[in-house]
Amino acid sequence: TEFNNDLDGVDIDWEYPGAPDLPENDPGTEEDGPNYLAFLVVLKNLLPGKSVSIAAPASYWHLKQFPIKKIWPKSVWGLGGTSDWASDLQTYHDVPKPATSWANFIQLAKAGEEPKTDQTPFLILYSMAEIHGMYKRYYDGLFNSLSIVGTALDDMENKFAPIPPEEDNTWLNILIDMITLGALGTAGPLFNTMLKNHAWFAGSALDNAKDTTMTLLGQGTTTAKDVLPPGDKAKWTPEGQDEFSAYLGQVVYGWSNITSQALDDLFSGTNESMNALWEVMSDGKLIEGKRDNDPSYIGNVQNELIANINKCVIGFALPALWRQAGSYTFILDSGQSCDDNPNIGEYLEDDTIDATGVCVDNRQYYLVYPDGDATDCTCKIINDSGPCQTVCKDVKFSAPKGIENISGDNSYFGITTNDLVKGSVRTWIANGRENGARIADPTNHGTMSDLIDVDVTTPGFMRIPVCSPARAFQSWDTADKNSSPNWPCDIPPGKDECGDSTFVDQTSDASPKVEDCRQIIKNIEGDATTAWTTQVVGHNQREIASHASCHFGVEATKTNGNVNFKVGGQDVIDIINDAIAKFARDGLIGAKGNMDCNGNVKSEPVLWGIY
Repeated sequence: TEFNNDLDGVDIDWEYPGAPDLPENDPGTEEDGPNYLAFLVVLKNLLPGKSVSIAAPASYWHLKQFPIKKIWPKSVWGLGGTSDWASDLQTYHDVPKPATSWANFIQLAKAGEEPKTDQTPFLILYSMAEIHGMYKRYYDGLFNSLSIVGTALDDMENKFAPIPPEEDNTWLNILIDMITLGALGTAGPLFNTMLKNHAWFAGSALDNAKDTTMTLLGQGTTTAKDVLPPGDKAKWTPEGQDEFSAYLGQVVYGWSNITSQALDDLFSGTNESMNALWEVMSDGKLIEGKRDNDPSYIGNVQNELIANINKCVIGFALPALWRQAGSYTFILDSGQSCDDNPNIGEYLEDDTIDATGVCVDNRQYYLVYPDGDATDCTCKIINDSGPCQTVCKDVKFSAPKGIENISGDNSYFGITTNDLVKGSVRTWIANGRENGARIADPTNHGTMSDLIDVDVTTPGFMRIPVCSPARAFQSWDTADKNSSPNWPCDIPPGKDECGDSTFVDQTSDASPKVEDCRQIIKNIEGDATTAWTTQVVGHNQREIASHASCHFGVEATKTNGNVNFKVGGQDVIDIINDAIAKFARDGLIGAKGNMDCNGNVKSEPVLWGIY
């Protein structure tokens, strides 16, 4: 029977005729498929002008039981393809970035490209791997150089310090300074070389490699302040050693510790580390790229690293070794230009002049040291008769031990006499022509730039004292060795015979001039033996130093068993300086005070005055 219900067709939803995985109570048969086809043909014929559609499964496993190949050509269906019949079960997903539409996503996928993202994450990861590789190459190179550095230091001690230095607290300071600065002169050149081999740094951008290197080294410098003693987060301390060379040989372990910690800090994710990473890898600095020319450097990077390590270690350690061993090497400033005939015979023998002379900026200097006593006294018989008489003569300065290894055409692991003198003079000049300069600042741009170029003459790296021959000889003759940090180039400390003093302001219009009182200091500060012995009896005031309008006097205030008392040159210097600082006005100074000084039996109360 046929009923006309004004429908436009029939849609049959029998999805799985003959499907092999239906439940056992309704398994389907192989005839279901052909019977289904026959039924559809009959149905289509009975509904002319109407649509007949079916739901066909999407999976091959279920679809294979359908005679689709026969159904399609023999019948024309009103619906073909996929029916959107289960909209309530659908979920929608946004297209993965950076694609802007699913059509774009599909197009990229069909073209064989990565549709989900661009190459940026890969290039970032690649750049981070490059940074890690640079640090690892340096780290591995350090341990490859370990035995060579140890041998070099041991040999240095034998050649330049026949009398080994005794261990003291300064060894640690020397080692820490060498670790901090030496890292710039070892890791710096290696990083700079590896960066230059990247295409981004070719051509006009080549100089930027040094700036990028400085960014990486800056991270290590910051880390060193925490990792090394006396940092708050010290994670590495050197082991005690009996030998100077063995102690400093631990520099490699210090560098390796800083390197691993610095890399960890660089990848820590802090704002500072992220900024550093961005500066190093931005603009594709570390990725492979096309270049018009071959890399600017071809050579053995490992051998250069070892050479730079030795040069930095020896350049820093040798001056320290001389001083620790008691040689007290210094640089004698001749005051002459390099073109002048040497006029220094009063202080140097001719062979010393030849072996130790270095010209820096057309000024002649000599690398020497005071050997033994400043005077040589012998007993000689005069006129072939009578008892001998003591005859003394001044001793001349000598060339340091091992000078033959670094003078002339010789160098010791890349270090020459010229390097030691030039570097120390640069330090002295940068410090206002004063000794006692601080160690070079590893964060200073100029220091970093010089050491990346392995220029160990950068100010603050070498700090051998510099002074005139007269100053050095005066200290040698009047002050004890090592009596001051830069002996013999410091003004020798005077004798100190008195204790702390009181101060009373006496400044008036009749007081002496400040400049005259300061001249008293200049007149006595060069002689470390200056002292005055004054009688106690009578408590008489005695002038012991004066210049022009300024006079300095002392007197005993009690008679308590002493015959006399002493006032040292350093006592007078300190009192004048303190009085000027406290009371000077309008260019004038006047003061008095009380102090206790050494008497011949016991302490003696003394009144002093500036008038």
